[in-house]
Amino acid sequence: ARLAALPPAPADGAARRAAIARRVLVELVNAGHYGLAADVAEAEALHRDAPDLNPDSGPDSGTDSSPLGGEERDAVFCLAVLDVCGAVPGDARRARPRFARVRASATPGTELWWAALRGELQALDQLGALVEAQSVAAGALAEVGGEAPDDIAVRVRPRVADVLG
Repeated sequence: ARLAALPPAPADGAARRAAIARRVLVELVNAGHYGLAADVAEAEALHRDAPDLNPDSGPDSGTDSSPLGGEERDAVFCLAVLDVCGAVPGDARRARPRFARVRASATPGTELWWAALRGELQALDQLGALVEAQSVAAGALAEVGGEAPDDIAVRVRPRVADVLG
């Protein structure tokens, strides 16, 4: 509430204020303060107004899918975390393309890439899109040559019940 009460930034300070808000968001999410992070996102309209943080941007949106820079990528990832954790009303529908965009901006097989994939799969699970989640996981495994952490690899292995009928 106090952040929202601040006067608007001077014309040349709007970008600086937005950058500070993104950094604060990242620090709060990383520290596990999801409620405070959601307040910052709301007060600074990070969910709605920043074009590079638009929930409708990403591989499945038909809009901007260009790679994100480090600061924007971290903020998009944190907004997606808030979405899947339920700290912000809204949601897995927004989280999925956000995580996908972060993954598209990360080097395949890196820690961030796997974290974004896990988030994307969690969002798809919350949406009840289990077949799509399996397809996304299979595509990701193909992208890294089949080597994956067990929690990802298990999503594409045939289940014994499916094999035995």
